[in-house]
Amino acid sequence: NQIYTANQLPAGQWYPYPLGPARGVGPRAERLAEIFSRGGTFSVQDFITEVHRDAVNPTLRDFVILAVAVMDEESITDPELETAVAKLREWDYQLQVDRAAYTLASGILSVLETEGVAEIWKMGYAGTEEGPSYMFRELMPEFLKTGKVRDDPQLRSWLKEYLVKGIALASSFDADVENGGYIHKMPYQETFMGLGSFAPEHDLESPPLKVRAIQTIWSPVGQNYAQIVDFSNLDQSLSL
Repeated sequence: NQIYTANQLPAGQWYPYPLGPARGVGPRAERLAEIFSRGGTFSVQDFITEVHRDAVNPTLRDFVILAVAVMDEESITDPELETAVAKLREWDYQLQVDRAAYTLASGILSVLETEGVAEIWKMGYAGTEEGPSYMFRELMPEFLKTGKVRDDPQLRSWLKEYLVKGIALASSFDADVENGGYIHKMPYQETFMGLGSFAPEHDLESPPLKVRAIQTIWSPVGQNYAQIVDFSNLDQSLSL
């Protein structure tokens, strides 16, 4: 889904709701389009730093921006919630272990991609990763123009509910910070059936990884690879 296509264009007006993956793109493809929209040329080093090692999930970023804006309109009485919102307000949206808001953002993403995404069908969007991506592409231009979140009680309730639920899950990601990165465990001969390791003595563990998420361009766990070819000097080409 890193190939940006015209699949986000509506096929027609015969169906009133933006349902189904053919109406949008996922977070990685959307972020790739954002990065390339800056124009200009990219050197090999630019590709490494600006593209390959980018860990922004646009869906998570836009959710946090809108949810924090909704919370700012209210009086927060819970000190822990207030501290969490303050950290998210200062976050640069890179989902990396060394960011102060990492555990909070990871908790929010965790609950969004399960409960939160499944709930947005009630607002007329697909309950898959493409659904919120499409929804936020509609909402963010409004917010950037007016500085206000759309006055939709259902949307505002959804933003607040899953912000609070996500913050409550933050401690689940403390080990990533303590270990200096996410350690990915690889049981020997593991299958999609979840049967576990067939020979625990041959299990492997990754070194600490700065990025745990699979919905970002930089995603060691998501098995994202990049080949950067410099046609002016092939010896500078890289496979990452």
